[in-house]
Amino acid sequence: MPAKSSDRSSFFPLIEKKHGKPMSHWFALMKKNADKKYPEQISILRDGHGFSQAHANAVVMYARARCPVRTG
Repeated sequence: MPAKSSDRSSFFPLIEKKHGKPMSHWFALMKKNADKKYPEQISILRDGHGFSQAHANAVVMYARARCPVRTG
């Protein structure tokens, strides 16, 4: 497990290894679901792709910081 850090990208090598897809795949999935709320995004990764809570959170939070949903 990566050392405690606010840098969520420390999880990315483990996510790629475990799930067999590059991070660009997961970020594209989050971009497609950017209009969904946090729990729904987490559920997509956990229930639909077998992510742990920690890995799902790392992807969702990183994606939200990079591509926030714009309203209005």
